[in-house]
Amino acid sequence: MERRKPNIKSGWSKRKMGRFIRDSKMGEKKSADLPRGITIRTHRSGQTTNITFTYKGVKCREPLSNLDVNSRNIKYAERLLGEIHNKMERGTFNYADQFPKSVRLKLFGNKKNATPIKKYLDEYLEICASRQLSPSTLTGYKKCRGSLLDLHNVNVADLTPGMIKNWVQQQNTALKTVRNRLSFLRSALDEAVTDGILTTNPVSLISASRYQNNSDRKANEYFVDPLRPDEVEMMLSSTTNAQWENLFRFALHTGMRSSELCALRWDSLDLVNNTVGVFTACVEGIVKNPKTKAGRRKIELNTQALLALTKQNRLHQPKVNLFFMILKRISPGQVLTPSGKKPGYLP
Repeated sequence: MERRKPNIKSGWSKRKMGRFIRDSKMGEKKSADLPRGITIRTHRSGQTTNITFTYKGVKCREPLSNLDVNSRNIKYAERLLGEIHNKMERGTFNYADQFPKSVRLKLFGNKKNATPIKKYLDEYLEICASRQLSPSTLTGYKKCRGSLLDLHNVNVADLTPGMIKNWVQQQNTALKTVRNRLSFLRSALDEAVTDGILTTNPVSLISASRYQNNSDRKANEYFVDPLRPDEVEMMLSSTTNAQWENLFRFALHTGMRSSELCALRWDSLDLVNNTVGVFTACVEGIVKNPKTKAGRRKIELNTQALLALTKQNRLHQPKVNLFFMILKRISPGQVLTPSGKKPGYLP
């Protein structure tokens, strides 16, 4: 089809006519419908959306080659251009992070951000410590950091939802555990979003329940398997320390948590109503109140629980108000007897 030539007599100047012919040859389309800074370039293989901006006094034009030319992607290009302008105003724009294959990298000398994920995991732990979270919460977060070892050396800017998806599929733990670890990772990477390294948090795009293997779910299903009476007698008779026997007998017949047993005091015992009050718990060596209102309760004592307390009372030290001094922890799992000897680890 023959190209229509502009008529100089119709109001076109020679300069305007030359610009029209030059743009037509180059294949660049400028339209009043396109946002400012957005152009469409036509070439043999199709069309490409370009964004234009000024960085450090240099006019830059970068193609978005991976996007089809349509109204939706033009709006995306407009938003992207706005984000670039905002980063330049805040001083956080890095040319290599935004356009890693650009020919202008040599001009600006930017290097791609190489901040590892572990740096943000450590930073988030420091933030949590400064907020004076409970020791048990901090211990749980440290375990989450250790479980994310496969992602420690990955650059934050290189992390994709696909990498997190693959990590979830490789986990052999319960679904709740995977969710807790992802929650810790998401909170840590929120700091990278604040620093301008990430535009969005990739963890927020992943659902743990969608990608966990069905075989892992079945393997981690919880089955209640209580001790039989003969197993209880076997366990109690195998103890070599009287306090261990009293402790296990009392725990089996009250169902109390280990943290509650550590903080149980003689002044919480009511021998008139045969009950014991649970008002505190000892976690990581620190005595604190229960997390929920339901955690503060009274437990009825049966004959076996009372028998354990009667035997334990004979071993009670007058200056010590705790039920079981054998549960004084010095490290996770390790305990001290009243004499200071190390009997070993809790079964």
